[in-house]
Amino acid sequence: MRNIIGMFMVMATATVVSAADILTNAPAATPEAVKEEKPFPLTFGATLDVYSAYIWHGVILNDEPVWQPDLALTYSFGDYGSVTADAWMNFDTTGNNGQRSFGGINEIDYTLQYAVTLSDLSLGIGHIWYTFPAIGDDKYYDATSEIFVSAAYNNDIVVPFIKAYYDYEQVNGTYVTVGLRKEMTFDKLTAGAEVSLGGASQGYTSYYYDLDGTGRQGNYFFTDAQAVIYTKYAITDNIFVGARLGWVSTLDNELREVHEENLLWGGINLGITL
Repeated sequence: MRNIIGMFMVMATATVVSAADILTNAPAATPEAVKEEKPFPLTFGATLDVYSAYIWHGVILNDEPVWQPDLALTYSFGDYGSVTADAWMNFDTTGNNGQRSFGGINEIDYTLQYAVTLSDLSLGIGHIWYTFPAIGDDKYYDATSEIFVSAAYNNDIVVPFIKAYYDYEQVNGTYVTVGLRKEMTFDKLTAGAEVSLGGASQGYTSYYYDLDGTGRQGNYFFTDAQAVIYTKYAITDNIFVGARLGWVSTLDNELREVHEENLLWGGINLGITL
């Protein structure tokens, strides 16, 4: 009897030890609350560009140095795209344009844009409000508004793109640019190049080039050609510095009569993202 009881005790002890080993080595259950952490959807960005000239839509607005800060807030919807609210400013460093207030500021633009990538196609649509602070009653430009759309086909060879802007307030005209862009990344350094060709409606050129009464035939014609090379170096995950060198040329003969023909320009960039 004592042998039977002893054997029973040994078997019971072994069973308890085996159960304890199983419980100890078994993987812990994953709680429902522990899930893959998603990145915060809101991003803030700030940049400062210092350039030798101010080029906009192929127009040389100022051929002397400017500095241009930019603030942007972006909310990401993941695969459903993102919305960006942006405020951009231009400061003239000289009195070349005759409008200098608050350290040379003469333009503040506000942009609201929605962008989404569908497979290899990047699409965008948005609105720009252009405002121009003035000294007293002197107006640099009348405030105006544009809507715009953009598209780019992303691939490993070269990226073709098109952008179209329609000013519905002051100008009642359209500016369109088509081009090619190529970027390469080497660790923390990004280098790229872009070439583009711009065209505009007669209403646009009449307003910005003062061509009223020229009697041009046709609604659209080429206005400008541009080429840019640029670099960007990531100092940290959130801070970068860069440089840009560009060339712009006025193409149309009538535009050349009232506007600078060619200009080589460039500058540096500094940015932070949080």
